Amino acid sequence: GFAPFDAQIVDVGRAGIGFLLYASDITLEPSTVLKGCRIQRHGSTPIVVDLEVRYSTPVILDDGSHARRSGCVFLNPTREVMELIDSFLGADG
Repeated sequence: GFAPFDAQIVDVGRAGIGFLLYASDITLEPSTVLKGCRIQRHGSTPIVVDLEVRYSTPVILDDGSHARRSGCVFLNPTREVMELIDSFLGADG
């Protein structure tokens, strides 16, 4: 099991999600399944999803601080997950 952590979504699509972990000491190995992840868009009810990590890589942010970027796929996404994804995609278009 993993301890809870916060991450910032940097990209999202029907296939999966990319996020930044600001705590660079957290390493998510490929194939790790993250159960019960809460995704929340500001002002909306959180959606709970299961994710599978596809990659994690260290990154250096614009301010010089270290973080990790991870990409995950949705496992068995529900209608609510698809609606949330559509709301993210609609905000960018």
